[in-house]
Amino acid sequence: MRETKISLIKLADFIDKKKINNIDILKIDTEGYEFEVLKGLEQKISKIKFIYFEHHYDNMIKKNYKYSDIHDYLKSKGFHKVFKIKMPLRKSFDYIYKKTI
Repeated sequence: MRETKISLIKLADFIDKKKINNIDILKIDTEGYEFEVLKGLEQKISKIKFIYFEHHYDNMIKKNYKYSDIHDYLKSKGFHKVFKIKMPLRKSFDYIYKKTI
């Protein structure tokens, strides 16, 4: 297997670099790294109105968190769940959270 090096940037740093003042919808599809992306927003999460992400409940994707970790984190940042749908043929769901405050 060939190794490929990539550069990473935290979403909070990207928001600063691009001088983004607000985000209507943030779509996260990072195959098991959704919680890391959310935490990487740091205080910039306050600039977002809606967050849309997928969560797998099977062992298809290895991750070090549970859905409840994401839910509790978003709730602590002033978001509430407004939408949930099960993906056909898979044990995963799409969620949408809305900024309450």
